[in-house]
Order: sequence, then C-alpha cells, then structure tokens
Amino acid sequence: MKGKFYSKQHYFEEYRIKELFAKLYLAESLLNEITLSNSDGKFTVFKENFIDEFYEAEGSNVADFTQLWSWFKPTAEWNIFTGDKGLKLGKEIFEIVDKWKQDQ
Repeated sequence: MKGKFYSKQHYFEEYRIKELFAKLYLAESLLNEITLSNSDGKFTVFKENFIDEFYEAEGSNVADFTQLWSWFKPTAEWNIFTGDKGLKLGKEIFEIVDKWKQDQ
C-alpha cells in the first residue's frame, strides 16, 4: 500500500481478498485430503501452521499475508508438500499474495 489508504471495499477488490480466502479454503481441503495418505511429521506441522495462519488472517481486521506469501513461493513448503496436486492452486494463491506483498 505504501502510503495509500483504501476503503475496505476497495482494499478487498484491489488485493482480491475474497478470491484469496476462497482459494485458501480449497488449499485447506487439499491438505486435509493429502493427510489421508501422508502422516509425515513435517507435513502435519505445516498443515497445522497453515490452518492457524489462515484462520488468524481471516479473522483479522488488518490481515498480514507475509507467512502465506512465504509458504506459496514457487519452491517453498506448499509445492514441496502438495506436489502436482497443488501446483495450479499454489500459483493462483501466490499471484494474489505476491501483489499484496509488493505493495507493503
């Protein structure tokens, strides 16, 4: 945002917040699906941290998407743990949070 002040509606439109949360719900569902076949401790910790961060951001008046941005970078945790199943969704989420991050 760098010195810009938006109305909440404009902020939601500018940074595609509703679309982001819809995609994060899909991401949570995919992680739950993967849990059925992956009991790796690192994956479980990532999933728990993702869900905590997601719901904290959703409930916040001024959400900080920095951690999500970090997880969804092309070679980061999301792609490591979801592989091909999460590739397209991960790219879509990263595109949204990257725009937000660039403007911070």
